[in-house]
Amino acid sequence: MTGNRNVQLLADQARIFRPELVVVATESSYMDLKKELSGTNIRIAAGDQALEEAANLNSDLVMAGIVGIAGLKPTITAIRRGATVALANKECLVCAGNLLFNELNKYGGTILPVDSEHNAIFQVFDFKQSDTVEKLILTASGGPFRETPIDKMARITPTEAIAHPNWDMGAKISVDSATMMNKGLELIEAFYLFPINEDQIEILVHPQSVIHSMVAYTDGSVLAQLGTPDMRTPISYALNWPRRLRTPSPQLDLVQIASLTFEAP
Repeated sequence: MTGNRNVQLLADQARIFRPELVVVATESSYMDLKKELSGTNIRIAAGDQALEEAANLNSDLVMAGIVGIAGLKPTITAIRRGATVALANKECLVCAGNLLFNELNKYGGTILPVDSEHNAIFQVFDFKQSDTVEKLILTASGGPFRETPIDKMARITPTEAIAHPNWDMGAKISVDSATMMNKGLELIEAFYLFPINEDQIEILVHPQSVIHSMVAYTDGSVLAQLGTPDMRTPISYALNWPRRLRTPSPQLDLVQIASLTFEAP
């Protein structure tokens, strides 16, 4: 189990799950974590090298959720031992997609996308007949400023920018969603995750965030994955793949939603 600098939360979770190793990325927090977990017999470590050590431990699955390029080395370490990696860090693919998949092809293993859009595509993509795929359709909510006039954008506050209408996310990804930058990163991510060309990826604004993405096939069929906008669903899918586990996520009620709308980006 690893974390960045929130020692208290990391220690609380460690006491519940009793991992073999707990790593805090911020080296200056080592003594605080050691004090919190004294008497537990849990091994404590800190720093970048320790993160790679954790990724190299034998495990059923590695959840790669370290934000930014900092997550690249631990992810590659896990891939090099042939691990199944649930990838919740799109920056690894955006910055080093070719490198990541070269290592994957060399050492084996599996990458399971955790991003809701790519997880949705993964669930309906026919990998055995990828030549029958016409295109991928990544949906986007449009964020909090979808209908905001351009002349009012200069007065937008940070608080407004992180107030996503559908998803409960961290500040950075909420801002990236508000500017639609996040969708550009997701397009690059999709290119590396699925055997298609860049001109086979489209973006479609879908304000309700119910259809998480779609795959269009050459026979005219379009397969979509639907669900409530709740990250527990794609996370659970990745953690339990190829099985499915019941989650506390609300069940989708299409009658209550009544209508689904779409717009060009």
